[in-house]
Amino acid sequence: MKNYIGGSARAHTFNNGGEVINLSLCWEDLQAIAKTPSKSGKHYIKVVIASKREEDQYGNTHSMYEDDFKPTEGGGKSEDNSSEEEKNDLPF
Repeated sequence: MKNYIGGSARAHTFNNGGEVINLSLCWEDLQAIAKTPSKSGKHYIKVVIASKREEDQYGNTHSMYEDDFKPTEGGGKSEDNSSEEEKNDLPF
């Protein structure tokens, strides 16, 4: 379940093609996310800014939520528990 951050996020495109996203974030929501310090003792907040399919009634073009991705141990590699003999056993 996504932990959405209150506020607004609006994209703006300039005449020269440049684009910015203006953010207004709810301080209380950010404090709730930053409860646990990192190994260095500092508090970091990982946020995902995702474009919405349609602009909402308030003009928001993006939504914001906490990035709670946690990689699996081993960097996502699967363990191969087969023996050396099984690895060298060719099917033909």
